[in-house]
Amino acid sequence: DIGVEGRAGYFDNYGIIRDIMQNHLLQLLTLVTMEGPASLSAEDVRNEKVKILKQIRPVELHDCVIGQYEGYQDDPQIQQVNKQKGYRSKCPTFAVCVLYLDNERWSGVPLILKAGKHVEDRATRVRLQFKKAPP
Repeated sequence: DIGVEGRAGYFDNYGIIRDIMQNHLLQLLTLVTMEGPASLSAEDVRNEKVKILKQIRPVELHDCVIGQYEGYQDDPQIQQVNKQKGYRSKCPTFAVCVLYLDNERWSGVPLILKAGKHVEDRATRVRLQFKKAPP
């Protein structure tokens, strides 16, 4: 149950998408979905991760949901930011996005990224649900 206490000024400039999804979750996505690299050298691993990033389809608006946790506006630092800007923050503190990769292995498989501040449990999960491969 972690909010933005102590870093609200920073967080409000970036939001959950740029703070967590773009950095941390995309790293996990590439590691889970990449093909085996030629070696474990940093360059070979990076090359495979870049291939995955290039295969992500453009995200459709209907595949995304964003929100802001109740009480975010009550944080004293956010109130200060709001006063400076002259309007209430619209910074997302929760986001879900469904991504698709355009490659043979992951074609048609929804890859769901979800991140949020002030949620019930603090966890990082990678869940794979395998199905029988076609003959």
